[in-house]
Amino acid sequence: MRLRLPTDEEWAACAATLSHYGCPPDTLSREALRVREGRYREVFSGSLAVLAAVDACSCIPLSLGRKEGELRADSFLPSLELGTVLYPVATRNTVALDAPRATLFLYGRDVFREHLPVGLPLGRKLVGARGAFLGFGIYNGRTLANIIDKGAYVRQFE
Repeated sequence: MRLRLPTDEEWAACAATLSHYGCPPDTLSREALRVREGRYREVFSGSLAVLAAVDACSCIPLSLGRKEGELRADSFLPSLELGTVLYPVATRNTVALDAPRATLFLYGRDVFREHLPVGLPLGRKLVGARGAFLGFGIYNGRTLANIIDKGAYVRQFE
């Protein structure tokens, strides 16, 4: 479970996710990322000074910086924390919901096509309302399916 820099393939998966949402390539710095392998590969970011200290010691920290997401097969699944960073700078694949639909989305519900912008392309979306990031969804032409939202943290303990 040692921390390491992302491989070229892992970095390409991260960069492809940034590109999908139209975010600048420098939103994430490869040098500031570390991958921790366990049951799955987690991607963390931290300050370069802290990372240099961690890289120099033989210990494995329990926590390091912000969890940016997970690498599964050849794709990168961004975390809700990274979604919060990406939403304000994203230029593609975002959906802004009105207040009633935002509430439904935060309760884990899907949003029907009638309540979405006309001409919305299919695929993964960053979902927000009033400039705030709410979660991730997938639009299939009929509904914006809720993948995960910020309300999931609360619902998992009910």
